[in-house]
Formats: sequence, structure tokens, C-alpha cells
Amino acid sequence: MTVTTEKPEIIRFIYRQEKSDKDYGSCLWAIFDIDASRGMLNIQSDCGDFAHRWPERGQEFLRLLHGVRNEYLIHKLCGLPKCVNIDLTVRNAEYELEQQDSPRIEDHLIIRYREELRNLLQGSPDKDNRAGEIIEEWNSEHEFEINQAYELAVKEYYPDQRRIVKIFCQHIQPKISSFYGPLVRMELPHADGQKTISG
Repeated sequence: MTVTTEKPEIIRFIYRQEKSDKDYGSCLWAIFDIDASRGMLNIQSDCGDFAHRWPERGQEFLRLLHGVRNEYLIHKLCGLPKCVNIDLTVRNAEYELEQQDSPRIEDHLIIRYREELRNLLQGSPDKDNRAGEIIEEWNSEHEFEINQAYELAVKEYYPDQRRIVKIFCQHIQPKISSFYGPLVRMELPHADGQKTISG
């Protein structure tokens, strides 16, 4: 085993809400650490912790972060969305039923069991009482498993995930461009251990 020590050059942005802010309370603090020499963004906040590493380095990396859009960034930081939106799931199933000559049985079931799905997928207190009954009924009538219902569900990002990305894009991005100049002189490590000057 080998343990090495590095001293990266970190650009740190510290975000704190003031009580006078219009959206006060949604995310009170956040620390954004940018390691341009390694293409890393690390975020710690009361909305959660997030991190990602890109292949871009130096000024190229800062320019990427300066111009990145919300949907791209949230996908990189959070992966695929996992929060089930049951209302959109039902609306999507209703639309599919209207559009298809031979509708999928799954869409019929989503409509028929919308309240049961709401309870199961959103973790209602009623979940434990009804889950077994619903799965048994679906399996006996249609061989339809509850995990298939989850796969058909429309998913979105959690509010805290969207909030931290919004903070980055609104408050941190505009300040990144001021660091383009200093990074021209930043030393970037090579794989062979040598260093070169970026820019």
C-alpha cells in the first residue's frame, strides 16, 4: 500500500444566506471547492454533499464550469433522477392510453392503482399494509411486479439537488471568470511527476 500527499490549489467559494434573502432557509450554507489542476468540483452544504471529476484541466476546466447549464451539472453531480413524481407518472400513463391503438397493460394498471402507487412509491405509512395485497393482485391478474411500476414511473431530481445547482449557477458561476488570469500561471502535474505551466 502506498499513501501519497498532495497540496492542490483550491479555489473556495463560501455561500451563506442572509435572513433578508427572499429564499432564506432553503439552503443556508454551502462550500464550493474547485481544484482546477485536477478538474474536480466538491460541494459541501446543508442541501447535501456532491462531487464530480472532469477530464478538463486548468483554464479549460474553469471555462467549462463557468458556462455549464443546470441540467448538465445536476446529472454529473447526482446521476439519474430517483424521486418519483406520481402525478406525472399517472398523466404519462393517461397520455399513452389515449395515443395507443393497443395500450400497454402497465398503463391501465398505473391509472387503476394510482392511489396505491402513490402510497407505495412515496413511502406512505399505509405502504406496509397494502403492498402485499397490491403485488399479489397484480401478479395474479397480470404477472405485473411492483419493481416494474417503479421502472415505469416518471422520476425527477430532489428539491435539495436542484437547489444546490441553482445556487452554483446563479451565485458561483459569475465569479469563476475572475480566476481565468491566475490559472494561466498555475502549475499542472504530469503523469511522470514533472510540472508544466498551463495556458
